[in-house]
Amino acid sequence: MPSLRSIDKSDLTSFCAQWNQRVFEANTAFFEALPETLTYHDLDAALLANTDLQLERLCREYLPLSFSRRHGDPSRPWNRFAIKVKDEKGKKLLNYEGNWRDIFQNWEALSSSIPCFGANMISKFVNATTADGYNPYRITRQGIDWERPEPENPWANIGYWGDHQLIYLLKLIEQSVAHNPAALESMMFRDAYAYANVPYRIKSYASILSDPYDTIEFERPGDQHQCQNSAGNLPPERPEIRPEDTAKLAQRIAAVT
Repeated sequence: MPSLRSIDKSDLTSFCAQWNQRVFEANTAFFEALPETLTYHDLDAALLANTDLQLERLCREYLPLSFSRRHGDPSRPWNRFAIKVKDEKGKKLLNYEGNWRDIFQNWEALSSSIPCFGANMISKFVNATTADGYNPYRITRQGIDWERPEPENPWANIGYWGDHQLIYLLKLIEQSVAHNPAALESMMFRDAYAYANVPYRIKSYASILSDPYDTIEFERPGDQHQCQNSAGNLPPERPEIRPEDTAKLAQRIAAVT
């Protein structure tokens, strides 16, 4: 049974196949060459030897976590709770989900328990941030989620979560550098990072000047397109990123800060 500091190949392959089937199928030889149980360092060495940055982006976000903090009071109508620790066969399930500020606040402490995966937490953080520098609503193992307009629901609202992101990222970087400074150094200038595509669009400068309390609009076609590409209630599969859409980790960190 893999420990918190090791990776079960079957779970890694399941994660990558769920996120992007095309990239997974194009790299079957890579996964077949991995041992059934491997460490973070084994995976890191294999990724640095490979040339598919799409594959690296997926694997860098893998985290063998089984539970993460949810947001506050479950009676609040905007909170979604799904505590899954076992699958339908009773086998231990690696899964996590939580609101942006809560999950990364929790990972600050959790990273001390599994410090070798601190770099992957940073990858998850920057890849879940939009090009505008804002955050989605919810982070899950399957991807990201966002709020949608619900005119009949007085609790509903849309918007980015921009609070606390600098301190959360700083703490994850500090922990990773303290444990394994070579990890971030090797990742910093590889074009293996992308941006979250949340279907919100920032209004024009003139519109923002006119009403600074109403600065974004919901792009319904983009939301519908992404939901049509997803399976069930899971967030959509992240599409292949084009070379011009990629960014170095150093660029992503600079954009957030």
